[in-house]
Amino acid sequence: MKLVFKNYTLLSEDEAKGILDLRNKEFIREQMRYTKIINIEDHLHFIASLKGAKSSKYFAVFVENELVGSLNYIRDGSLEWGLYFNDSVSVLIKSLSCYLFLEYLFNKFDDVVSSSVKRSNKNALRFNENFGFCEFDRDGEFVHLNLSKSMWQERKASKLLRPIRGYAKKFKYEIVE
Repeated sequence: MKLVFKNYTLLSEDEAKGILDLRNKEFIREQMRYTKIINIEDHLHFIASLKGAKSSKYFAVFVENELVGSLNYIRDGSLEWGLYFNDSVSVLIKSLSCYLFLEYLFNKFDDVVSSSVKRSNKNALRFNENFGFCEFDRDGEFVHLNLSKSMWQERKASKLLRPIRGYAKKFKYEIVE
């Protein structure tokens, strides 16, 4: 099985529409900062704006050429990651994708990775915590979490992530930047 992380700027028009369709699904939209439906023109303009961006990258996640989700980072003072997946994607694929993406981030940057999750999104909070993220702040709507490189190294060795680490060695994957 092959996993591909493909930069949004390299997506075909159909792939770009696919990621927009996924992003506009209600179960994803309601967990975002910007919860409104995004139209195709705004989406394509956003993708075009990423071409020269040095502080952020967005990747569509494909498994065997099927679009299953999105992972991104924004490095604007701090390093924050974001993610969403189709609800039909297995927990294994979500976990493996996130494991590999965190490895990518910690190999690329020597920063703490932050995450902002809506307080009502208990599954996402638990998911982040399973990867070692720890809460450092809350506001009215969001819980803010951090994961340092040293905590990531410890967490990778945990019983919880050991099987994912094992699968990561067996899966073929590619990051197309």
